Amino acid sequence: MKKRLGNIPGERLRLMEVFYLIVFLLLPGLVRAYDSYMPNRFSICSDQNITKEYLDTDGRALCIGRGLCYNNRIPESPSMLRDVSFDLFYGQIYSIESDDLSNTGEDTHSLHGRYQDSMEQPQSRYVKVLDKKLHYLEAGKPGGIPMVFVHGNFASGKWFEPAMELLPESYHTFALDLPNFGRSDRTEEVSIDNYGKHVVDFIKQLELEGVILVGHSLGGAVVQNVMVRRPDLLSRVVLIDPAPPDGLKTPPEVYPFLDMYRSNRELLKKALIGTMPTRPVDEFTELLVDEALLMDPRCFTENARALEKYNYSEELKGIEIPVLVIVGRKDILITEEMARSFEKILHTVHVSVLENYGHSINVENPGLFVEMLLEFTSK
Repeated sequence: MKKRLGNIPGERLRLMEVFYLIVFLLLPGLVRAYDSYMPNRFSICSDQNITKEYLDTDGRALCIGRGLCYNNRIPESPSMLRDVSFDLFYGQIYSIESDDLSNTGEDTHSLHGRYQDSMEQPQSRYVKVLDKKLHYLEAGKPGGIPMVFVHGNFASGKWFEPAMELLPESYHTFALDLPNFGRSDRTEEVSIDNYGKHVVDFIKQLELEGVILVGHSLGGAVVQNVMVRRPDLLSRVVLIDPAPPDGLKTPPEVYPFLDMYRSNRELLKKALIGTMPTRPVDEFTELLVDEALLMDPRCFTENARALEKYNYSEELKGIEIPVLVIVGRKDILITEEMARSFEKILHTVHVSVLENYGHSINVENPGLFVEMLLEFTSK
């Protein structure tokens, strides 16, 4: 070896020594950087367990790929393992559970999950409702359990697209754009009552029975109107951070800002981000801002006024439909007290408070949202 090195010119030998020294010093750091960057890898095949290839052992909380849910998190539950990243080859998982194998001599934890074929992308469609053309997204198989999603203010059916893509095909799902929103026609009347009429006729036009009706924010007020108007069409109701039964008052000083959203995209974007505080800002966020700007310009302020003008407190009494109310502790619009006001009116209601989420669990963590839907609707 010395003889071989002796044939190398001194200057070149010194350069090689410096090169190898640099590699020697930097290699551990490069390896750590690679390990911290690379996701933990899991593969899954139909009806088989997840195969573990790499698992972090230092307790770091890592992100999860979009294959499971759009918020890069595993659905939360006491039995869920929430600090592992993975890739999925095909299909979707809506539950990942951890088994303690410390007494078996094997790795400390084993992961397994439920596999399902990917639901096809929601399809864009139109239907005539009360002489107006309403746009909606549809997914799942005809004849499946009907589930209709009603979006909130500054929104459209797109807010439920992530959840629709995660639900099993046994559910036949619809996410409409209310009139004055998205790609639906405009109506002169801006009121919760008018929106409710259109949802009822939407259900009737599509000949749906035993509908699971899901409403978010302003959509929660619309769903309450449908509950009062046609409870016979519904089997269950889910309200996500809904406007309360007696209406939602917007402070007068807020209205100038609502009006500014029409012409100030960045201000509108910041407002929408505030309604989904735990969700990463990405391309889907930009898409939701674009969807908000499709709303009838009048509605930037008039929807807020519409939310002040209803009160279903008395009319909801006696409704026997099972109701799940979901509210995020970090919600800056709807408080837990507002959500629990339903308990004073409905004896069939269950209120679920999510400690780590804001106003929009449907886009903050679609995986968790779908898990809650499946648990509630399978009872």
